[in-house]
Amino acid sequence: MPVARPGVGTSKTNPEHWTDFATAAAIAANERGLWPYMVLSDGTPFTLFDVDRKPRREARPGVAAETTEEYEARIQRAEQSLQRLREMFPRRYEARSKSGNGFHIIVRGKFEGTGGKGRGEWAEVEAYTRAHGVALTGHVEAGHDTPATYPAETIQAIRDTIKGGPPHTDTGDATPDLKSHGNVRREWARQVLGELAAADSRPDYPDWRDMASAVFGGVGVETGIELLEEFFPEEKEGEYRRMAKSLQWFASWETLRSFGVNPSDPETLLALMPDLGPLEEEENTRTGEKTADPFPITRVGDMEGVAEALDFVEGVLTEGGASVIYGPSNCGKSFWILDLAACVATGANFRGVLEVDRGAVVYVALEGAYGVRNRIEALKRAGRLPGDAPLFVVFAPVSLMNTRHAGRLAASVKHAAEQSGLPCRLVILDTLARAMAGGDENSGKDMMVAVKSIDAIRAATGAHVCVVHHCGKDEARGARGHSSLRAAVDTEIEVSRPEAETISTVRVTKQRDLQAGEAMPFSLKVVTLGSDRRGKPITSCVVAHEDPAAAGKPGRAGRTAKCTAAEMLRYLPAATVKEWQETVKTETGLGETQFYAHKKRLEATGRIRREDGTKRIVRNDPADAMPDLEDPGI
Repeated sequence: MPVARPGVGTSKTNPEHWTDFATAAAIAANERGLWPYMVLSDGTPFTLFDVDRKPRREARPGVAAETTEEYEARIQRAEQSLQRLREMFPRRYEARSKSGNGFHIIVRGKFEGTGGKGRGEWAEVEAYTRAHGVALTGHVEAGHDTPATYPAETIQAIRDTIKGGPPHTDTGDATPDLKSHGNVRREWARQVLGELAAADSRPDYPDWRDMASAVFGGVGVETGIELLEEFFPEEKEGEYRRMAKSLQWFASWETLRSFGVNPSDPETLLALMPDLGPLEEEENTRTGEKTADPFPITRVGDMEGVAEALDFVEGVLTEGGASVIYGPSNCGKSFWILDLAACVATGANFRGVLEVDRGAVVYVALEGAYGVRNRIEALKRAGRLPGDAPLFVVFAPVSLMNTRHAGRLAASVKHAAEQSGLPCRLVILDTLARAMAGGDENSGKDMMVAVKSIDAIRAATGAHVCVVHHCGKDEARGARGHSSLRAAVDTEIEVSRPEAETISTVRVTKQRDLQAGEAMPFSLKVVTLGSDRRGKPITSCVVAHEDPAAAGKPGRAGRTAKCTAAEMLRYLPAATVKEWQETVKTETGLGETQFYAHKKRLEATGRIRREDGTKRIVRNDPADAMPDLEDPGI
């Protein structure tokens, strides 16, 4: 049977890469992280039942957010369906899905007709016996590692129950006519490309041309170029457009069968993706005219009940959201967020009073690998983090400026969920500056690239993504860099600690769906971990939560924005005066009027000059300066 082995150069269509089910299951169970891909076809004796418990659906263009009642009803249906299938197939292969939210039940035996998504009370179940594939994760339910054989009539009856009727008897052309389903074709192509990007796997060039050809044939050249560029940025500008022009024909949609999912008919394809919004424009098949496809509207009278934000850390962080925690260096922000992460991984109340929903956590440590290891060891020594807690650390240099890195990190998050058997609730990137290496924090364009990567990780995993960030020189003016970051996140958290003080204060300064709670002061308790090779102690710290009455007073914007002309020289050289002014403003909060007043004095006293023939601003050699740098007149 076609079960593709994992590894470089494997193919779902090459028999040389196939093996039997028992061998593939053993690979999945014993070599975690290597997921054999099982392909169901007419020649295989298996049926798959896929029970999904997807995270709560958030609002997106054209689709309303899922209400609490809808979400709870859907999860209840999934649990009931799973229990029924377990009773129907007491001897089965059952394993968790890659996302950690669903279950795969595999038995021997086949049904007639199309598979796909169930209906009614079976709406959270999908049944397949051909034209489909599934990853064997190896996370098998105890005692259920072998698919037993069941009579075809038994499986057929269950299929008919799930699908709400007997199979269609139409024996016409089985090739899907997808020309009238542009939105579905586009999402199918997006799914296939997304799977390849997540696996960091780009086919060899001949296969790549065939795949690009199929994408162009399925969704059109312009949309195809957009999708290919989204997941696999061009190595040379105009590469995909030249490829489209050079192809004499566009491959049939069947070409994509060798690269990803393969629903057997348009109805099944649509049923698999019920939440998709329409294309912005659809071509009228009778007249050839393009007409606007309206966005769905909802009458207020049909909107009932109270919508509740799902917070997995009570009053602080919401499921599937985004947040930024910022503060000056050495204020304890990394210790605080790691303490919160430990509470999520263990399910312990945060600060002893705030309820926490347990889940896996992925901490991307981009600064101070030794420090992170010691902080985790300190949490273990303090009894706050058991060794088997589902807290995972990534030490690789992840970049939010690289869209492929977002896909790879999403795959790591899903792997963490698989290993722990829990949904991954929180992903932490520490720090944003490192995650944007090569980008400009002050550039709206670069910051939106980072925000897009954050959103891609959230969408692919359902996890909340938190970035740790720095503030500028004027702490009261907020996080450093372009304001589009603050606009994009659901929650903004400030950490401050006055000089010579030992207590830091955490404040939620923005909360989109929750009410901002009271200040959360904390101090750091030193933990001795051992001695270095010179006999000196190795220490780290754990957070000690303080009474809210110990919180410091909130800062006031502009109160520390005092920058002299001499201090402005620290931010030279600069490519232009405008760049210099923006840097000084970001770092010190100095206003534009005061900046140009200081600049005028510096020019008058010979402290700065333009490089010959350029707009570059540089400092003059100190020997050429007239007054002293500390002269209050400057």
